[in-house]
Amino acid sequence: MQDKEYSFEIINFKNEKHFIPEFTNKLVGLNENFTTFKPIIFEKYLAWARSIEETLFKTNGTIKNSIFEDIFSYCGYIGELMGVEPFFIFLKFTTLGIILDDFVFEKINLLNMDKNEKEQFIKSLNYNNNNYNNNNNNNNNNYNKLAFKFWKIIKQFEIHTHQISFERIVNAYSLWIKSSIESRDPNFKINSNYSFNDYFEKRSSDVCGDFILTLSMIGIKDQCIDSTIIDSKEYQIVNFHAKSFFLLVNDLYSFKREMNENDLLNYIKILAIQLNSIQLSIEKTIELIIDHYLKLLSSIEIILKLYEKNILIHELLKQVFGNVKKVISGIYYAHKKSKRYN
Repeated sequence: MQDKEYSFEIINFKNEKHFIPEFTNKLVGLNENFTTFKPIIFEKYLAWARSIEETLFKTNGTIKNSIFEDIFSYCGYIGELMGVEPFFIFLKFTTLGIILDDFVFEKINLLNMDKNEKEQFIKSLNYNNNNYNNNNNNNNNNYNKLAFKFWKIIKQFEIHTHQISFERIVNAYSLWIKSSIESRDPNFKINSNYSFNDYFEKRSSDVCGDFILTLSMIGIKDQCIDSTIIDSKEYQIVNFHAKSFFLLVNDLYSFKREMNENDLLNYIKILAIQLNSIQLSIEKTIELIIDHYLKLLSSIEIILKLYEKNILIHELLKQVFGNVKKVISGIYYAHKKSKRYN
């Protein structure tokens, strides 16, 4: 039995009805745009998804088309800022990322692996430029093949963005993989007394990482944001609010899928214990989502104002933050409308 301070029991709330109230009108400026690329890409994507199911997972076509359709739907709200080719890359790596997250990371401590196999698998998920330029590495076991395939897809972004921005994409996804595996370790503990900042420190890397800002740089090939700006307090405030928004939106719309699990890998569970109510925790989470969204917008204006006299930097930041707003809108509508979360 898990310690009470580290676990959630839905039975404690069995008599409480709960729902997500509508709050889109509080997120002023969000735009619902589903990709116009569907007629061009959808059938091609399904054919690719079926091919990896056969070659990587050996499931003989048992993964329903609806699962791939849900992934396409999820990506479709986010991918409109990209061209057709990078959107198809985005679709492929998101598919493998979801498969890794749902079918491998979630069960990593239940897989029939001895300690050495598990360590080798985790090692295979570390990006190494030499490894992913060498097709001989594709001849390892199925989990290594999955890791190899994932990074080969990520590498396709290299021609669609600046080299430094590409390296940041690699770093963001490397950290996500490491953090996702660590969060499934039995010794990974989240306390029911955590504040949001405590929870953010534990979860931000394995849920949202730096995805929003790194995705927002795809397609910008001739420039990148200098590291001194990336490391600045103003930029990191933008990053914090973007990541917080993503994390909380994910928790809000994932709660229905996760409420029967005992872990505290969802902030609604923590708040429900603290407030003794799931409904109050949902409403508090929505308040936080709105707060981080509005602070994200104001922090973007602050950093743009800071660089308004440097035309080149200012225009680059305007382009990136314009893409950030599109990604944020996509994340919200993807969670709100995708069957994966509903």
